[in-house]
Amino acid sequence: MSCSFEHRVERFIRDRLATLHGRVLLAVSGGVDSMVMLHVLVRLVRAGRLPIEPVVGHVNHHLRPEADAEEAFVRDTAGAYAVETLCRGVDVGAHVAETGLSVETAARQLRGDALLQMAQQAGCAVIATAHHADDNIETVLFRLRRGTGYRGLAGIRPQTVRRAGAEAFTVVRPLLCAHREDIESYAREHGLRWCEDPSNRQRRFARNRIRHDLLPYLTRLYGAALPNKIERLSQVAGDLLERVEDRADAAWRRALRGEPPHAVDLSRDLVRRCPPILQVELIRRAIVHLGLGERALTNRHYEALMRLIGQTGRGRMDLPGGGALRCCEYTAHFTRIPEPPHGPVPPRPTVLTLNGTTDFGPWHIEVTERTADLDAFERFRRTKDRFVEWIDAARVRGPLRIRARQVGDRFQPIGMPGEKRVGKFLCRRDVPPALRREVCIIEDEEGIIWVAPVRLDRRCRVTKSTTHVVKLGLSRLTRQDPAALSRPGFEATPG
Repeated sequence: MSCSFEHRVERFIRDRLATLHGRVLLAVSGGVDSMVMLHVLVRLVRAGRLPIEPVVGHVNHHLRPEADAEEAFVRDTAGAYAVETLCRGVDVGAHVAETGLSVETAARQLRGDALLQMAQQAGCAVIATAHHADDNIETVLFRLRRGTGYRGLAGIRPQTVRRAGAEAFTVVRPLLCAHREDIESYAREHGLRWCEDPSNRQRRFARNRIRHDLLPYLTRLYGAALPNKIERLSQVAGDLLERVEDRADAAWRRALRGEPPHAVDLSRDLVRRCPPILQVELIRRAIVHLGLGERALTNRHYEALMRLIGQTGRGRMDLPGGGALRCCEYTAHFTRIPEPPHGPVPPRPTVLTLNGTTDFGPWHIEVTERTADLDAFERFRRTKDRFVEWIDAARVRGPLRIRARQVGDRFQPIGMPGEKRVGKFLCRRDVPPALRREVCIIEDEEGIIWVAPVRLDRRCRVTKSTTHVVKLGLSRLTRQDPAALSRPGFEATPG
């Protein structure tokens, strides 16, 4: 097992990771995956089979009581290998409070930034992480769950590029050829020690539910070969992605007409002449280049943008994240709309305090958890107004947070079929303009729960099986004329 595992990793590095040379920062958390990566790469270096100078990088998230002991464990282990070690601490709690992100997402962002900073400090152009084949399979399922295309199906790529200012760093994943079972067997065979993170077993994280519940269920249903089929699908999608990106590189150079401040100009004619798959990639690159992000873009956005570029004449379309496409006669002008120098600024997303209160913009939000049954809910429903709602506590994933609504927000209103765009829903339900301007979004890790104070999403609705509810109540911090918030025909959330 030992030699075959190491040879498999060595062959994968030779075939897929040509950039793995020189000083390399190894991202070592102390878990079994990263400890095996450290052990294997050090053995390959000592055997003269891998031309790298490893440097261990550890990020201390300070989320668990064991965090400092795990940092010391990584330092000691790296010292036993005579490998240089860098450690950096991050404040996940402060980042969550500032951004409203989930703990998992905030930790991932800070960890990535810390690794880039340590790579800069150590003079490493390459960062190695211990993602493996099962991580990739779970990633594909996670993306399928929310909807994805070939880029998402490609999963975790063997190597990618991350930027920190003007510097570019290559991130490589040398264990992507191995499965979790192989890694743990190798660790036991070599008597390696590692740290166990109890959060990896907590079902409140979507990825853990995929790992411990969904994937085993699908494997029982469709056979033990299913994970290998998903892995093969990811490889095929990855090959397609590489070919598209190669073609897109050349198309981008031909179509690019300029990069004025906060903008990207592309030739409409050259974009139109590309096949649809390349048109999508060129549009995606323009949007990412402006720093608008691509996660809020759906197939509908891409189709509308392609139609606008493909038609004759001029036109304009707003983009999620504060951008716009303006089509002139010959040019598709993608622009980032700068923040206005004056005027109200939406408050930052904020995590809601359970069994406590939070202030957000004009609203005072009270969140309480309690036991309840259907009879109690029926009594509540008959007397409530639109500023208070009950949701099923068991259906909430991760912390609740509140934020301003954004272009592209979608939800499935309770009492209505299918998903709706929030902006269009508010207009069609004849919500008064004064209230539309103050509507806020209460959500969890899986999406919108309440377009407050107008309509609940059906996902967290109270049902016959509900035993615990979270009560959400809004009240105003500032006085508002009630007449401005009511209009004949406007309906609150149905019971």
